[in-house]
Amino acid sequence: MREGIDAVTQLRYAALRALFLLTLSVVGGCSTPPLVAAPAATAVATRPTPAATTEVPSARTVTQADDGQTIALHVGESFLLKLGSEYDWTVTVGDQSILSRVVNVLVAKDAQGLYEANQAGQTELMAVGDPLCRQAKPACGRPSIQFKVDLIVQSP
Repeated sequence: MREGIDAVTQLRYAALRALFLLTLSVVGGCSTPPLVAAPAATAVATRPTPAATTEVPSARTVTQADDGQTIALHVGESFLLKLGSEYDWTVTVGDQSILSRVVNVLVAKDAQGLYEANQAGQTELMAVGDPLCRQAKPACGRPSIQFKVDLIVQSP
């Protein structure tokens, strides 16, 4: 027991310390919530066609490694676009009636959105990544990078 502090006060301090540590552990665990469930390893079936079209299972993750690919989806399927956080990405979809970003879905900071196939057709998804150092003072001279995938959406 500390000198000059009665047992009740020491118990109060111990309870406050425990509450404080509990609060830190709860708040600390919530700082990076699991925002989008994406399979860790998804098997991708490839159709033997000259264009090397890739079948995309639902909830697939599309990354920079998919740049230049043709991706096949069925109406209602979706994918997470995860190009990383090293660049400030601007994403455009050629025909948003075929493929659009799902609104009101929070994604991880290194992802650019969840996209869903709405109707049959063909479109492209393009993204331009500007280096984050361009926002610094003085800005860096690193070039932007481009990303593009062609999408073929088929009826279910």
